[in-house]
Amino acid sequence: MKTILKLTSLFLLAMVVSSCSNDDDQPQGGTQYTLNDLQGKWYRVNSSNPTADGMEVTVTDNQGKVTDPANTGFQLNSIKWKDITQTGDSDFEHEELGSNNAYYGGYMEYTHDDTLRIWVNYVAPGSEQKWVRTYQP
Repeated sequence: MKTILKLTSLFLLAMVVSSCSNDDDQPQGGTQYTLNDLQGKWYRVNSSNPTADGMEVTVTDNQGKVTDPANTGFQLNSIKWKDITQTGDSDFEHEELGSNNAYYGGYMEYTHDDTLRIWVNYVAPGSEQKWVRTYQP
């Protein structure tokens, strides 16, 4: 009788534990961002190259084109970000157009406050950037 009671208790405990949901597909904050969340206009507001702040890039599909070069040497409609691919819940990899017209690997992180942080795999001015949806100089 004690063996049956122990087995029944163990079985019930196993059922309770297995029925608890731990959704591994969701990040800690409960929100997952996709390439769709990056679509639209972005404004550079803070970077390790402040002369480029104010630049506007518009993301369509998996690339971002310069739609306002501001005080930079980038050409209007040049592809600033190309081959954007999602690598995590809010993480993306891409190719970043540098001021020397060469592309460098880069990493993007989209955060809940509509902020896009970018790190470029090249040590130079502008290798760390912050982009937002609304620009206020």
